[in-house]
Amino acid sequence: MKKMAPTQLRKDLYQLLDQVLESGEGIEIVRPTGSVILLPQKKPGKLANLAKRQTVIGDVDDIDKITWEDSWRPDSI
Repeated sequence: MKKMAPTQLRKDLYQLLDQVLESGEGIEIVRPTGSVILLPQKKPGKLANLAKRQTVIGDVDDIDKITWEDSWRPDSI
């Protein structure tokens, strides 16, 4: 993790923020009384809120044996 003084952070704030977001590596800002760490927060993807569902009904090992011939009705076209 990169360490720096607050004056360096103030000087290059926007570049450092972009760097943290791109690299995923945090920056520690060191002061005499303590330190503060800037870390990127990962946004969940758009699909993260979808509920997981079982998409295969039945045994997954039998999926290659499923056919459409039984449900085909040429008069329904």
